[in-house]
Amino acid sequence: MLPADSPYFSPEEAAYCATDATDKALGAVIAKLFQLAMEQQQLHTDLDEADDDLAEAISWRLKLLHNEERSLHRIESGLQSRLRSQQ
Repeated sequence: MLPADSPYFSPEEAAYCATDATDKALGAVIAKLFQLAMEQQQLHTDLDEADDDLAEAISWRLKLLHNEERSLHRIESGLQSRLRSQQ
């Protein structure tokens, strides 16, 4: 039973909206992961041509991107689990 102040007309509508929101969030995470992969690819290319100081800065940025990527993969996994449980 939905609360009286619920914006949904039925439990099915509420479930659909929850699934839709999760699906959209998952799409956003995947897009961000793709963006990170492209940046990492460019940085690896730049690293081959960099002097020592620039190489150190690029390596530091790659490390930060790796940490962000790991966090996004955890979020992605949670969203995928949520979608599986909603189906």
